Amino acid sequence: MREWVEAAGGMVHPALRLSLATPHGCRGIITDEAISFEAAQQQPVVAVPERLLLTTEVAAQQLGPALAEARARRQRQQGSAPWWALGRAQQAQQAQRERIDPTLLLMLLLATERRKGPDSFWWPYIAALPEGLPCGWALPPAELAATLAGLGSLADGWQPKIAAAAAAVQQRCEAAAAAYGPELGGVTAAEVRWALGHVVSRCFGSGDELALLPFIDLMNHQQHADTPQQYVAASGQPCAAIYNRHKGEPRAAAAGDELVISYSAGTSALNMLLNFGFVAEELR
Repeated sequence: MREWVEAAGGMVHPALRLSLATPHGCRGIITDEAISFEAAQQQPVVAVPERLLLTTEVAAQQLGPALAEARARRQRQQGSAPWWALGRAQQAQQAQRERIDPTLLLMLLLATERRKGPDSFWWPYIAALPEGLPCGWALPPAELAATLAGLGSLADGWQPKIAAAAAAVQQRCEAAAAAYGPELGGVTAAEVRWALGHVVSRCFGSGDELALLPFIDLMNHQQHADTPQQYVAASGQPCAAIYNRHKGEPRAAAAGDELVISYSAGTSALNMLLNFGFVAEELR
């Protein structure tokens, strides 16, 4: 993935490497050599060209015709009245029903691109995404039980809420596959579920503007670490970038340090477990 990012005009600090055994107990990014305070001050540690990002805007552009066909198919099946036969209030209600949720849009893009295999433009990124999902609603029963036990009284009453979330996810994915699958190459509920798990556990942004950031999302969470910034690389490419910062201030890194990022601003402990599969220390 590093080569893909750099070939597109981005940059990855040469000291960075992927580790499968970080202090977080999972894979992440560590340093092979020290990064000085001056270097941390002058440039980001990772800069990914915007054209490599999977965004809701790209999803709307690429999937728009197929999604329009899917809506037309459903209208034919349901016998919907033509727009000119509806009053303004009914038109507004119908438009709202037909609006595609940004999370759904991004997960459909990820699911359909994964189906393409190496033919996908984003394959270097997609191929690195694990088959298993980190989300609390996707954890195997034994692993979930151990996770909840480790949270003690904080997790009292969470089990039924997580079960309800898992059921809602399954229902949503089955509905999405039924609604859009025929126009998206037969994408299945299982494929949509996989994509949803990676979108909710990795995406950045809010509202209608969500994005998956290749390489950057290999970094694990730590409170007060950096969040993605706009940056123009030496190549002239506009990028999403991460600096090695703590509370907004540059920070040096010793060899063997893990580089981290902040994911969880404004979320609750339960939502963090549902989306990410863990609860950050600051929420315990």
